[in-house]
Amino acid sequence: MTTKQHIKRRLTEVKTNLANWEKWFGVKVYDQHKCAVSDEHVDTTILYVSSPESELAPDWAMARIWLAGTKEIRNGDASEVGELVNLSLIEINYCPFCGQKLQSSDNAT
Repeated sequence: MTTKQHIKRRLTEVKTNLANWEKWFGVKVYDQHKCAVSDEHVDTTILYVSSPESELAPDWAMARIWLAGTKEIRNGDASEVGELVNLSLIEINYCPFCGQKLQSSDNAT
């Protein structure tokens, strides 16, 4: 298996495990937007989240992870392929992949 295939398989496994997103970003995940286009982007997911440290209502966010490949190991940024290198979380109102307006979720309790 190539490094690229290994990372893609790892990202696919990670994307569906909402507990990972909660741990990495320090948020509570209530829902996940799924569309055909977003499934093509294995390193990014659309989540309905809130911060446990805030009184603010949950909101939609685009979450992206970057796992190490051979380049990151060679540069000293990681010690093994598939290691978590970087995270980003950006609040959004529309899915950047399909364009759907994201509404409040009934799953937030």
